[in-house]
Amino acid sequence: MDKRLIFCVLLVMLSGRFVGAENTTTAPPSNMLTTPTTKMTATAENSVTSLTNVSTTPASNMTATAVPVTNVSMAASTQFVLVSPNTTVLTLEANITNAECGSKQLCIAEPPKCDPFVTGSCFFFAAKQESGRNFNFDLSGESNGYIAATLTGGVGQGDPTYICANSKGKVKFFSSVLNNGVLNISELNVNSVKGKIKGKVIQCRFLATVPEPKTRATTLGVAVSTGEYNDTNDSLGTPKSVINVSAVDLANPNNNVTNEIANTTTPASNMTATAVPVTNVSMAASTQFVLVSPNTTVLTLEANITNAECGSKQLCIAEPPKCDPFVTGSCFFFAAKQESGRNFNFDLSGESNGYIAATLTGGVGQGDPTYICANSKGKVKFFSSVLNNGVLNISELNVNSVKGKIKGKVIQCRFLATVPEPKTRATTLGVMVSTGEYNDTNDVLSTPISVIKVSAVDLANPDNNVTNEIANTTTPAPTGNNATTVAPTGTLIPQLSTAITRQECGTTKLCAAEPSKCDPTAGTSCYFLSVKQQSGQIYNFELSGQSDGYVAAGLSTSAIANGTHTAYICANENGNVRFFTGTIDNFVINLKLSQNSSNERGTVNGNKIQCTFSADLPDSSVRTANYALSISNGTYDAKTLQLGKTTFRLLTSSTNLSDPTANLTNLINNAPINYASSFIPALLVTVYMLAFTAM
Repeated sequence: MDKRLIFCVLLVMLSGRFVGAENTTTAPPSNMLTTPTTKMTATAENSVTSLTNVSTTPASNMTATAVPVTNVSMAASTQFVLVSPNTTVLTLEANITNAECGSKQLCIAEPPKCDPFVTGSCFFFAAKQESGRNFNFDLSGESNGYIAATLTGGVGQGDPTYICANSKGKVKFFSSVLNNGVLNISELNVNSVKGKIKGKVIQCRFLATVPEPKTRATTLGVAVSTGEYNDTNDSLGTPKSVINVSAVDLANPNNNVTNEIANTTTPASNMTATAVPVTNVSMAASTQFVLVSPNTTVLTLEANITNAECGSKQLCIAEPPKCDPFVTGSCFFFAAKQESGRNFNFDLSGESNGYIAATLTGGVGQGDPTYICANSKGKVKFFSSVLNNGVLNISELNVNSVKGKIKGKVIQCRFLATVPEPKTRATTLGVMVSTGEYNDTNDVLSTPISVIKVSAVDLANPDNNVTNEIANTTTPAPTGNNATTVAPTGTLIPQLSTAITRQECGTTKLCAAEPSKCDPTAGTSCYFLSVKQQSGQIYNFELSGQSDGYVAAGLSTSAIANGTHTAYICANENGNVRFFTGTIDNFVINLKLSQNSSNERGTVNGNKIQCTFSADLPDSSVRTANYALSISNGTYDAKTLQLGKTTFRLLTSSTNLSDPTANLTNLINNAPINYASSFIPALLVTVYMLAFTAM
């Protein structure tokens, strides 16, 4: 007995040493939520309660209610990535219609079959699955206050509610949880919010991760409601339901849905479509890529569009053939570069006092997607539209990352878009480049006049000789010195809105740091790099480090400092971040025009530089996504854009970037890096139990 007692005491002392050595506390990821079991009972209120009797919901500096409003289960799934919260409202250009009901969208309307595009009382809700529990939602209704969509029957306490309010003629969006009839403002996994107001009609569109259903995979209840809104103090009146459906499969468009309040049924098909179904461009999801989220905000295009990558990385079409859009003179230019699946980066350049446009033809669907760059008072205004029988119809397409600039009559723009599914080969479509007049007073676009027309070309193959059927001229795929060489100048990137943290390290993202496990949000010396798989070979990166010049994230298959590293470089340029790509060869940086990066964001705080970006990585020669990681820094001359020799702060051995639990070592100082949770305390508890059982 005495020996057993001594054994247990030794185990307790040993446990104390392990626990005491742990000097950091790992916070749970922001998207990991608990799952209480309380379910809401719908209120029987038939009238709006006085605003003095409801809880107010100020937009900022709110005092949280006693109800744990964030406990809506949004557990991660291996099939999809949780939507990042962002309730900024952009303008909804296109009208919400019922054109896709029964084919691509599950729709519920009151009265049944009413069309939200047509003036008159119509409450309308539509759901379209993007991936897993991520859905695109349309919401429309008439109210002087707000309209809301609530999802019921999910795991968790309270029901997520998405609110679109009329705030002085503009949509203000709230994410909230409805609990016992009371709305409590709460951060939910919702973004890509767009909205517009016309009279009493409120329309909004958003992407959200829905709660985990208690029963079938995508079966939840739906309630659509309306209420009063006071935009002086952001008070929301008690919601009054106009549609209530106890259970429906959100992922199945072909459902007849009964509104249990009015006892009316919305049929899955035969809904009245609008006169021009401008949104019926097929953008079917693929297992190989993720559809681009629509966002037509235009940022400044810092670099000039050139033909430097034609024939090597870009498919190019020009009129006159081989003209260089970087050089002044008449040149209509179109270039395509595949990012993944049907996602392509496009360059478009041409001369016009109105607009230039690129149209893709030969895809599945009604109408041809057209991307328009217009000259609006010396700045680029971007429109996504569908060309149908020669008429442009503004429509929301899967396009974002838009950049543009104007110089004289030359319009240049660059964007990322998901192209329609081709009717024939995987990436073969037709291309048209056109120009036309633009009235920026009322946003009227004239009928396009084509200057380039190609019936069919493989957009993914840069090595193509392409014939313009209008002028009967051929743009050859350049070889040798045919292309103009332009020194890479990098790009000033938009501000990073959120600080980089070590949250989720070891669970959803692979992290490396020097000193080991340092916190990039605190302290004055922390070099930090995280990698998180987005899909396939596309990865999201976070980089943080101290430098008066630049910090660089490197990838290498050799894991030696004087080898070759693919480099993504963030330089401090007078408080802004200029982003470069290239290689580090024996400590010297050689810039390149592109390393397949996108979505770059950055910020500078003192000498701390932080930036984020996505990169499409080639398969390594040894194993897919196996690379050595590095962080380095050096000097930067903002006047000459010269980057000095690099100093490595961290270099790891080759590892699988897709494994966030991988154990890493900084080869420079042999310091171990391990963000994965330790299992030793749990093991010791088990040993204790076995010891006492043996007694």
